[in-house]
Amino acid sequence: MGELWLRNLFENLPAGVYVTDAAGKSVWCNPAMLELAGSESPENITLNLLLPDGTPLPRDAWPVADAGGVEILIESAGGQRTPVIVYSNPYDDDTGVFAGTISLFANISSRKESEAATRERLSQLIHREKNEIQTIQSLLSGAQREATHPEAKDILAGVARRIGAVTAAQTAIGRVDGGTFEAQALLQAVGQNASQSFGPKLDIEIGPSAVRLPVRAAVPLAIIANELIGNAVQHARGDRSRVAVRLDLQPANGESLLTVKDDGPGFEPATVKHRASGLGLVEALARQLGGRLEVTTQRGTCCMVRINLR
Repeated sequence: MGELWLRNLFENLPAGVYVTDAAGKSVWCNPAMLELAGSESPENITLNLLLPDGTPLPRDAWPVADAGGVEILIESAGGQRTPVIVYSNPYDDDTGVFAGTISLFANISSRKESEAATRERLSQLIHREKNEIQTIQSLLSGAQREATHPEAKDILAGVARRIGAVTAAQTAIGRVDGGTFEAQALLQAVGQNASQSFGPKLDIEIGPSAVRLPVRAAVPLAIIANELIGNAVQHARGDRSRVAVRLDLQPANGESLLTVKDDGPGFEPATVKHRASGLGLVEALARQLGGRLEVTTQRGTCCMVRINLR
């Protein structure tokens, strides 16, 4: 099962796939990506990206290798603007050097068009989108099982987990009330996604939470929790068969504090490869939520993300 098989899979995904080299130059994209960009051929594709309010996003401003669950607009060559959620995964060459990024653009037009509809209509929409995202996740999980190259397996597994985190966010906002959702529902959904992804490697505990957050926090928060849990499995398990992780979200001095704590030996963030650990992505999304990432390493690693959306 080689590169051709994986390419055929990506060409038939119902989401845009965009591959760049280390310099950010286009290497390959699938038909769905061409449609989003309004291009006729991969050689002529140009991405015109905007913030949700329509402000142009400079090419060097969006985190090519650290984008996860970020909502933006993509403007086609014909001027049509499509809301998408973009999440990316870096890949290395045979020597372990960063070689580029594979990004997936999920079209969320249908959800955006229905935000002002009734709760029943919104619930139906979220359910449909959740099924669509789960279909993509299943395709990627299947590709991961079939792939023989370790690098391809790792990339597919990482993308599948991030898609699963977006699905978890959709599950949580399916219970929206007055523009807010229960954080507990999101934590439970993220924990379930992590358990399914890592299996016996992970023993996860979800703390009780009475926090309610605005809908716009759902996807970034789900991605943050997913990255920190994955980071714990990668760095805190060591030679053990499994790692214990506790996930909490509590009010703290007018803010909300997300905590992901493991029972590993601890590590210094500066010693971990920034791209591989996902800490760069977490920091970017924390800023999007008006907060910051804090890491302590006494008796395991404790990652805390403060959220301030006032």
